[in-house]
Amino acid sequence: MLHSSSLPAATGVPAPGTVDLTVVVPAYNEEHRLPRTLDAICRYLRSSPGRHAGWELIVVDDGSTDATAAAVREAAAAEPRIRLVGSPPDPGLPASHVHNHGKGHAVRLGVLASRGGRVLVTDADLAPPIEEVALLHDQLDVGYAAAIGSRAQGGARVEVCQHPLRKLLGRVGNQVIRAVAVPGVRDTQCGFKLFDGDEARAVFGRSRVDGWGIDVEILRMFHEAKWPVAEVPVRWAHQGGQGACAGLRRSVLELVRLRVRSALRRMRPADRVVVLGYLLVFLWLFKGLWADVDRSYLADSGQDQNQWEWFFAVTAHHVFGLHDPFFTILQNHPLGVNLMANTAMLGLSVPLAPVTALFGPAVTWALVLTGGLTATAAAWYWLLLRRFVRSRRAAALGGACALSHRR
Repeated sequence: MLHSSSLPAATGVPAPGTVDLTVVVPAYNEEHRLPRTLDAICRYLRSSPGRHAGWELIVVDDGSTDATAAAVREAAAAEPRIRLVGSPPDPGLPASHVHNHGKGHAVRLGVLASRGGRVLVTDADLAPPIEEVALLHDQLDVGYAAAIGSRAQGGARVEVCQHPLRKLLGRVGNQVIRAVAVPGVRDTQCGFKLFDGDEARAVFGRSRVDGWGIDVEILRMFHEAKWPVAEVPVRWAHQGGQGACAGLRRSVLELVRLRVRSALRRMRPADRVVVLGYLLVFLWLFKGLWADVDRSYLADSGQDQNQWEWFFAVTAHHVFGLHDPFFTILQNHPLGVNLMANTAMLGLSVPLAPVTALFGPAVTWALVLTGGLTATAAAWYWLLLRRFVRSRRAAALGGACALSHRR
């Protein structure tokens, strides 16, 4: 609930226990955008004293190499409720000594430094206008632990759209995230989230992700704690930023790392050893392939490697070129072929299309071989251990023997 006490002075620094809302803004090289963003946030908060009797604005400088810190200090000189958190670059050191930890690290620092009964995390571009926070407040007022802005919910008003490719990649990424990490949430990456302050500080204190995946990790923790999260359609205008492929590459790697880390946390040490052992065995088995992925060819595979790599490449081309993924004229030209004739290929090539687009079909092929056999052995291990035997050694041997015919 919001605290009802007021500030000791209209523009003074809030005393502990009097902060209704903390706004956290992570920033990296945002010297040009920040002055407008800070001015907009402060003007809104000053204009709504009924809702925000006591507030603070925390900007986390994540190792910027420009004048981001100076812009925050200038704003703080006029508004004492603005605070700068982080380690600004030392003027005596070269820029190469400044380390950028990532958005997740910056947001975590800001939330843990907050004192508000509620904490709003918003990006420096302020794509959703600060006025939209009123919609999020309404959800916390009725009992939700968090309310997150959404561009995917009905009623969202997207005034300036992203590049079509980036929009498509965002939708694909959100589908993957919903399937493997945060069920029910349609837009995890909109940078506009309001949390109950105590619950936010507790969850962010346990978070470990330093990159973009902090959003997924935090929402996953809320889901596991059974703290209700409301997804609220908001007004949103794209402000530009990193390229689509660069962002997707980080997103794919971050999501994989997040899910692997989450799975490992739930496993007993003995189970981790078994799965790691399977992985090492299959890495050794395919060591020649991994040593020179672009030129190596799997012995005794006939034309299978050519066929798989072709399917991976053409599927990625279709997915990101917005072509029909189920038909191609690249075979049997000009009549073409129905790619659904081999559904097993599409079952792997479609979800792995981002990997193929970023790293090439040869990498996807090696990944499917190594990861597929490791996952299959691990699945047999879990089945044997849970249903048939009590000995982990026996289950581990059984999992390995189940694939012995593939050697």
